[in-house]
Amino acid sequence: MFLINKNLTFAALFPVLMVPALCCFGAMACAENGYTVRQPQGKPSVLEMTYVLPPSDGASFRKLSARGVSWGLKEQVELPHCDSGEEPLAKDEDGNWIVPPACQRVIWTISPPMMPDGTYEVSAQTSTSMNQGKWILLSEPTSLLRIIEPNSQSNILRPASASTKLLGATPMKTGGWRIPGGNNAPEFFVVGAPEVEHQRIGDFTVHYVADNWQRVHGLGLLSLHSQVLHYLTSVIFADKLVPEKDRSLLVVWIGVDAYKGGAGGAAGSRSFLANYLMNDEENASEHLATTLMILAHEQFHQLADALRGNRPSMPTWINESIAHYYGLRAMQHAIPNDIAGEKLARYFIDPSRPVKYRFIGDKVDEHQLTALAYRQGATFWAELDRALNAASGGTTSLQKYLPDLLQMDFPEEGSLPPEFLAKLNQWEDDRIEQLIEKYVSVADNKNTNLISRRSGRGHLLMDGGLTKPTSFAWWGSKPTIENHSEGRTAWGG
Repeated sequence: MFLINKNLTFAALFPVLMVPALCCFGAMACAENGYTVRQPQGKPSVLEMTYVLPPSDGASFRKLSARGVSWGLKEQVELPHCDSGEEPLAKDEDGNWIVPPACQRVIWTISPPMMPDGTYEVSAQTSTSMNQGKWILLSEPTSLLRIIEPNSQSNILRPASASTKLLGATPMKTGGWRIPGGNNAPEFFVVGAPEVEHQRIGDFTVHYVADNWQRVHGLGLLSLHSQVLHYLTSVIFADKLVPEKDRSLLVVWIGVDAYKGGAGGAAGSRSFLANYLMNDEENASEHLATTLMILAHEQFHQLADALRGNRPSMPTWINESIAHYYGLRAMQHAIPNDIAGEKLARYFIDPSRPVKYRFIGDKVDEHQLTALAYRQGATFWAELDRALNAASGGTTSLQKYLPDLLQMDFPEEGSLPPEFLAKLNQWEDDRIEQLIEKYVSVADNKNTNLISRRSGRGHLLMDGGLTKPTSFAWWGSKPTIENHSEGRTAWGG
């Protein structure tokens, strides 16, 4: 059930969490682990971060890094130093900060750039000052230093004082907000005093922040997101309840000028950033369809991650392609029979498009990887959906198998799980086998030499691990989709 209550306060949503959080302010014991953030007096566009490191042996040097650097993001950490002095930490040859053995508390500052209205593309995933410094979008992967170690555990980010307002995605019972572990997607936070709307949507509490609520409400984005979330929850979880720890989400809406940038999205663990396009009324319907597609794509990732729990990541080609297929379906669910939405679906789902590379057994270069996952992958799932519907006489669809597929273990070479293939083979339908051979791999090609994630100059569409936020960017004012035939995209279910 979808309940809108603009007067619903954070305290009303999480009454038991507010008191422990207040107890932390100024209390040294509360800062004995994890991170705190503070906005210094008179410097609302500057953040001071403190990280209390886990206990050490007192003799070994440790190293810190913002983990987004390894993904190609630019670190936004300034002058990290131990609390015992102002001397900046040294860096090693790899650019990691070296922490002396006796240092247990590291302090640094962040000076997020102030972005003019309509210029911030969320796929950049950087900390930035919004609305003339009224609030700051805090990006964990660029702005929080972590100890470099395998399988680092989740942590907590707290406000350092009552004057620092902090909003995240997943509240902790001891106060503050969860920072996912090192093997999980990161998180985004909001520091400051933006106008926040809280809504209950099915099992979820969603915290919405926007750069301009008049524009967001004018586009109907909250209602559309509600429909997308309802649809994807029913598809992914079916009749299961969403785990209680995963029922809180943070969505940040930021407008981007259609003539200066493109629609984009970046999904963290339970938070995500979504651009909406503006200043192009002539193509407003195309922009809205694109915004919803990207939003639904990213939302799928988060819900699938919640369903999989601690299981290893799915192969990238499966993770991205199936998210895109159901992202398109969710878009159509939210804006049914919309001309722009139908054109966008046909742009990605085109069974007549020749297949040059399959996902298993062929190498592709960097530029082909994303295009294959989004377009060829979405086509594969759409055709498989249609084939299941035909084989069953209209009694089943891919949706019936999706929750089980999302909870399966995947072979090392990145192919479809044998358990899933066995379920498909029960239909004894040649069309299903032909689709897998056409798009995925030759049926008897099980012993490829593609066990490594990178081979030669090509990149395989099986590079696992969504430890970084998935992001999607649509460049240009609108997709070139006018040459596709009219009519609704045919789905299987």
